[in-house]
Amino acid sequence: MHNKEVLAHISNGMSIYISLLKDNVMTDPYDLALAELGLVEMQALANGSQIADIWGVDDVYEVAENRGYGEVSEAQAKETLQLVVDAHDANYGINWDTLDEALQLILTKEVKND
Repeated sequence: MHNKEVLAHISNGMSIYISLLKDNVMTDPYDLALAELGLVEMQALANGSQIADIWGVDDVYEVAENRGYGEVSEAQAKETLQLVVDAHDANYGINWDTLDEALQLILTKEVKND
């Protein structure tokens, strides 16, 4: 299955989920708005009007392994990803070196705190 097909299936599922949220009187309007925004973004990815490159904790684990940093916890990997999102230079994007630098900062910070 190609990425666009996967995204189309996901957006169909999100449409059903949003319908269920709308039917539930206990649904927080903010949560509903976020779900609807997510659906719009997913549909834009599926129809090719937007692109995205997704990085995840597995990528951080791979950097740690390839650079010999030892085992990295899920919390450290998530903190690394958050740091990348908060601090990366949009002129250069996110790449393996960006992940490496952020992971080094997270690991160094934790060594200093011990």
